Amino acid sequence: MPKKILFWIDSKSPEKHFVDPPSLAKKEIPKYYSEMPRYSKGTELTVDNDGSANLSVKACIPFYDALTAGYIVKLHCDLFIDLEDESVKWTSNTPPVVARAEGLFNNIPAVPGYKNFKLAFTIFYPCFLPKGYSALITQPMNRFDLPTYIPSAIVDADISNGSGVVPFSVKEGFKGIIPAGTPIMQIIPFKRDTWVMEVPREKPKTKVNWTPLNKISGWYKLNVWQRKEWNGCL
Repeated sequence: MPKKILFWIDSKSPEKHFVDPPSLAKKEIPKYYSEMPRYSKGTELTVDNDGSANLSVKACIPFYDALTAGYIVKLHCDLFIDLEDESVKWTSNTPPVVARAEGLFNNIPAVPGYKNFKLAFTIFYPCFLPKGYSALITQPMNRFDLPTYIPSAIVDADISNGSGVVPFSVKEGFKGIIPAGTPIMQIIPFKRDTWVMEVPREKPKTKVNWTPLNKISGWYKLNVWQRKEWNGCL
């Protein structure tokens, strides 16, 4: 039985007519990844004398798993930002951003290459999860191409939830339009468990011995990778 994540908005809310619910991360593959060649050099597989192949990150399954995990919240309208005069404008009667109290994030280190957290994205569809589950809200993973950056947070969305805001910073010197549909945050539900760290003397036993060098490509996917299922409405 699949677990359900509910993204709710009041049916009487005017925002319902302007703002779409989050989408599957696997449907929001960035352009840079889609256009990336499978091989870092050339158009065919080549192998060096040490056994290393000319594969790009497109052959890395863990990278892809992070890129496509969970759900993506996107801007519902165009957002114009000019950091020089600190102007912010949008093309909707439903504001996508609000001012955020500067004191809340003044004491944390600034993200290199980004301005401070003075604005916040509005969450129109809070999520609700089954008992014992929480939600990681974070910067869309492996989205180095985005002009905004949010801090990460964990919300115990099985207890209570409601509309809120997520502070964000903007790349230094940015001036232009962040178009509607741009990913702004990633939501990944996970089960809460009690964990205890241990450093054993001997290597723990695993189902598969780590021998990736016996294949030039594809060993991890064939021997280790487990399918992660993130689905939309049933």
